[in-house]
Amino acid sequence: MLLEYVGMCEAVSDQLNVLLDSGVMNSEGIAYVSEIIDAFGILIDEGNAAIDYIETGEEVYLDRFDDKRNAAWDKIAYLLGLE
Repeated sequence: MLLEYVGMCEAVSDQLNVLLDSGVMNSEGIAYVSEIIDAFGILIDEGNAAIDYIETGEEVYLDRFDDKRNAAWDKIAYLLGLE
């Protein structure tokens, strides 16, 4: 399930990059979409850390997962104006 989650996040991020490259957005839209791409990058890192922890049982991956989970929530809250 985590592999699907990471793959979906990568696919969305890739499509958002296509949108950025299209040249159809103004600078404000470009900045916002770039922030969303950053958020997806953090979510991808979070998912990969969880996968690594499951596969190895090493605490370092659990710590990395928790760091990325907090960073992802901070970014998402910022993007949604929840702060």
